[in-house]
Amino acid sequence: MHISPEAGWLPARIGNKQGQLQLLASRLDGRRPTAPALEFDLHDCTEHAAVPLDAARREWKAPSAAPAGFVFHMSRTGSTVTGSMLRAVSDVAFVSEPLAVNDLFFRLESDEDLLDERVRFIIDWFVAALGGTRRVVFKFSSWVSLHLDRFQRLYPSVPCSFMYREPVEVVSAIVSRAPFMFRRADMRARFAARAQNNPAFEKRIGNALRGRVDYKRECDYVEFVARFIGSICEPPAAAYAARRSILPVNYSTFKQQVIEELAPAFGVHVDEPKRRQMLEAARYDGKAREQVVFQQDSEMKRQTATPRMAELCDLFIQPSIDILMDAVVRR
Repeated sequence: MHISPEAGWLPARIGNKQGQLQLLASRLDGRRPTAPALEFDLHDCTEHAAVPLDAARREWKAPSAAPAGFVFHMSRTGSTVTGSMLRAVSDVAFVSEPLAVNDLFFRLESDEDLLDERVRFIIDWFVAALGGTRRVVFKFSSWVSLHLDRFQRLYPSVPCSFMYREPVEVVSAIVSRAPFMFRRADMRARFAARAQNNPAFEKRIGNALRGRVDYKRECDYVEFVARFIGSICEPPAAAYAARRSILPVNYSTFKQQVIEELAPAFGVHVDEPKRRQMLEAARYDGKAREQVVFQQDSEMKRQTATPRMAELCDLFIQPSIDILMDAVVRR
C-alpha cells in the first residue's frame, strides 16, 4: 500500500514500535477536514496504516507551497468558530489541533534540529495532502503557543496570529472545565504511577511545555491555571517585542477581525458572498454536535470569576496582554 499525501493519507499520531518512531496515518479520501478537531475527522476514517517516521522523512520532497497561516490561542478565545468561518470558503482547508504535531513535542528528543525537521515534515505533509488550489491553515492546541518561536523560525514568511481575551474570563472558564493539559490532578497521578514517580513521563511533559509549567508546584489550582495561561501568552508578546510578525486577535472583535484582517493575511480574498458565508458559519457553536447558536459568554465568565482570579491574572497574564493590545493600537 502506498502511504503518501498524494494518495489521500493524513498524519494522525506519532507512535513508537520497538524503539522506532512511526507515523500513524489515516486516509481521508480527498475530503476536507470539517470537525472541530482533526482527530474527529480521522477517527471516522476506515483505512489506517503506519510508516517509519524518519525513513519517510528522509525520502520526502517538500511541496512548493507553504502553509497559508498559523492560528495560536490562549484557550477559550473563539478559535473553533474561527475555523468554521475559514472553512466556509471553498479555497481554505483548516487543520485543527493536529495530534501528530503535539506528539512530536512529547518525545524525549534532545536534538533540536531533528525535532525541527520532524515538525516541518508533518506540517508539509498536510500541505501536500490538502493544498493544491486550497490554502492550508493550521490551528494548534493552546499550549503549543509555547513553541511559537519554533514555527516562526521554520516558516518565517507564514503569517501567525494569536487569539486572546480578557484573562479573567479564560481562567474562570478553565477552572470550571479544564482541557486535558490543564488537569493538574490527573498529571500528578501519572507522575506517581510508579513507586518512584515517572521520570520519563515528567521529562516528556517538561519538553512539551518547554519547562515553563510546573505541575508539582505547591500552589492552589487557580494560581496554577493563571501561571499556565501566562506562560502561553508570553511567546506571542515576545514575538511582537522582537518585531517578529504576529497578528493579535481579540475575542471581543474576533469575527470582524477574521474577515477583515486574518483571512486577507492568509491570502484569502473575501468578497461579499464569502463574507456572508463566513458570518453564517460564525452564528453557530463550532464545538456543538448539533447546530447550536454561538453565544458570547464574557459576562457570564466574569460573573463566575473571583477576586483572587483577577489578582492572579493581573500578576501573571496581563503584562503580556498589554503588549498584544499595544500591537493592535499601533497597526
